[in-house]
Amino acid sequence: MTTSLVKAASIRAAWFATAVNATLWRFVLTAPAILLGFVASQPPAFAADPVVLSQGILLLQEGRKSEAYALLEKAFRAEETAAGKSSLAALLAVAPEKFLTHPKHLYSAFALENGKGLSIDDQVRLERIAGDGYFDAAQFPQAASYYHQTLTQKLPSQLQSPTRQQGAGSNTSSATTRALHDAQEYATYKLGWIHLNQHEPRLAFELWLKWRKTHSSDSTADAATSATGLPGGDLADSLLKDLSRAWIEAIALSPAQTPARFDLPLNQREQQTVLQGFTAALRREKKPNFKVVFSALEKTPHFGAFYQSLLTEFHFYRDAPCEAIAGFNRLRTENLDTALARTYLIDCASRPQNTLQTRTALAALFAKIPVTEQARLAKAEVFKQAAQLAPACNEYLNALQEYTAKAGEPLQSQDDAAQNGITPSLIRQIAETCLDSRSEASSSQMKRAVGLIFGSRQVADQNQKDFTQNPTKWTPVLATFFTKVAAKGLASEALIQNSSLWRKSLLPQLALEAADQDLKSTHDLLSAFKNDRSPETLNRFALGGIKTLLKAGQFDRARLWLGEYFPLESKPTLQAQRLWVIASQDQASAARGKVQQTWANTLFAQPSAQVSQEDRKALAGLLVEQGDWEAVQKHWSLLRHDFETSPQWAEAFATSRLRQQAGSNSPSTDSSPLMAYARSLVQLASDAPATTLATLPVLKKSPLHADALALHSLRQKEGEFQNLELPLGARFEKLVSRKLALLKSNLARATRHTWTQPLLLDAASRSFDRSRNSFAAALEKTASTEGTEPDIQIQLWELAQTLRSWTVKSKSEGTAG
Repeated sequence: MTTSLVKAASIRAAWFATAVNATLWRFVLTAPAILLGFVASQPPAFAADPVVLSQGILLLQEGRKSEAYALLEKAFRAEETAAGKSSLAALLAVAPEKFLTHPKHLYSAFALENGKGLSIDDQVRLERIAGDGYFDAAQFPQAASYYHQTLTQKLPSQLQSPTRQQGAGSNTSSATTRALHDAQEYATYKLGWIHLNQHEPRLAFELWLKWRKTHSSDSTADAATSATGLPGGDLADSLLKDLSRAWIEAIALSPAQTPARFDLPLNQREQQTVLQGFTAALRREKKPNFKVVFSALEKTPHFGAFYQSLLTEFHFYRDAPCEAIAGFNRLRTENLDTALARTYLIDCASRPQNTLQTRTALAALFAKIPVTEQARLAKAEVFKQAAQLAPACNEYLNALQEYTAKAGEPLQSQDDAAQNGITPSLIRQIAETCLDSRSEASSSQMKRAVGLIFGSRQVADQNQKDFTQNPTKWTPVLATFFTKVAAKGLASEALIQNSSLWRKSLLPQLALEAADQDLKSTHDLLSAFKNDRSPETLNRFALGGIKTLLKAGQFDRARLWLGEYFPLESKPTLQAQRLWVIASQDQASAARGKVQQTWANTLFAQPSAQVSQEDRKALAGLLVEQGDWEAVQKHWSLLRHDFETSPQWAEAFATSRLRQQAGSNSPSTDSSPLMAYARSLVQLASDAPATTLATLPVLKKSPLHADALALHSLRQKEGEFQNLELPLGARFEKLVSRKLALLKSNLARATRHTWTQPLLLDAASRSFDRSRNSFAAALEKTASTEGTEPDIQIQLWELAQTLRSWTVKSKSEGTAG
């Protein structure tokens, strides 16, 4: 194979000697892509040995790159002419580095220094290879020299001529101009990084800034356009980002020597790119000096674009929030991040204000932040957020007093309330700051808050109006406020003094029903209205308090209230007695039974129509729990509906009737479905003939009904064995087999069934015994008949004896054989 290739190369050598440039051009069109960029619009003048070149080309065409480049490197070392070496060096400079024994930037440098007739494209490409190689090897002076060569490159005069840019040559001119622009942008970018690597960020920034200004982007256009009419290069964003980084690093390196003014015009997208550069540089610093950064940033037109973003990113004024206030004040109101400014404002307000300058800055920022209430409320909110509840309370009360003074007449609408500033939100804030357990508000401030709110006819009128229309707005807020007032011991005085304003209000009742109400504050509340309310109203409040205690499981305290307001001996209302029953559930059985019996007797004395469904159900449940079936039967007309609609209670009642075995005290004439079902159940269990089981939907799935169905099935089969005759004859054996199979089936059903009622199990056992005995007696009678063959007699007697041993057992006891 090697011989044939060499022979083929020798045959072609003469042809290459006459047309080497044309042949090399055809090779470039079919060679690997690494060489395509080397040759520009016309083939270079190769001066190397054409035979060696042809052999290298053939190896590349066959994919034998390692051999090809080794051959070319060998030819480079053997070539004696500078022109030949330069041609080979140009080829090797664009080869993949892994196939070379020497760095390719050295070949590129050789080609640049010794090559002749290279095009602009070839020169800048080789300069980039040489510069990048020395850059990667940290040989920065050598790298810089090649990047500077690229920056000094200029287009040939024929490409710069306007007449040259018309016609067929215009595309070539445009491509070359674009390529030279991109190459010079790249060289500028790498020169700046050489400055950064040499700890000269100021020089990097100024170099990049100059390039950016010379080739500045048009912020109003979709694509950046340079001053020469060229669109911005691919490195435009990277250069802008690193330019920003270099600016920050230059400030950090020499705080006293500010670099050139950062005054580039930036669109919104470019601002984000610059912010990324700032962020990257600041993160590199162990302790970035933000004061110096912002001081320099204030001298640029971009302070407003980056101040808040950098604050959000680094929170560098966390320990000195007041220092950030001045920066916020420099921003226009429409550009202010209200939430961010409020965070620093609150933090600053929580610190001691030692200087007039800080207080002035705070006041200025207070005025700039948009609020829904007046400036006073905004200031109060800041104090509250800073956990300074006493000053916040004072500001809220001042605002409330101002609003109250402005309104000389009662409010007519919710809009009026909003205009005067008295809103549920304001009252909620006063409760949280003036009456909160964490607040250091003085007792005089608390009394002032109570007097302003509960002494305000506006608040009372609006509360009454909202309660009839929408009780979720004012009333719950005032109830919470009142609860806190009661906890501070101010409830009685506040409501008694202003009782005329709150006569029709349910506010005290809502306060009583608050989950966190304690016994003392509730007593204070009831005492406040004891001389000003009717007994019915007082009882309503007391019931509310008792319900609250019961919900909290405080049964002993609930009994204290019941004993004080609703003693049992005074025959209280049914509602109070029901609360007595609930409150007695943790007492001994004797005491609980007394309470329950008193309540039950009261219910029994009421006309049925006047007993509520709630009381009736509670009574039925109590009687079932006690097992007082006599009382159930006695008051059946009152309790019938509840028992017939509850599967558990219906089953319990029917079971009790079954156990009573149709006692003399049962209302046998009652036609209710449950009573009829119970009667049929008793009859079924008592072996009454021709028994029919009644139906009751509520018991359809109950275990009791399943037992009754199993028993009823056995009773139906029992009739087939009564007075059974088994005459000898042709059908005798078949008749015995059928009856025996039926008896076995009955026994299996009775045994498989899980019985829950012993009485029904006993009745089932008796029913099976009667069927079994009838069958056995018929077999014995046939065996005794005259003329029966001896062996038949013996078989019939043995079968009869076996049958008499069969018995029904419950499922847990096993089955009979």
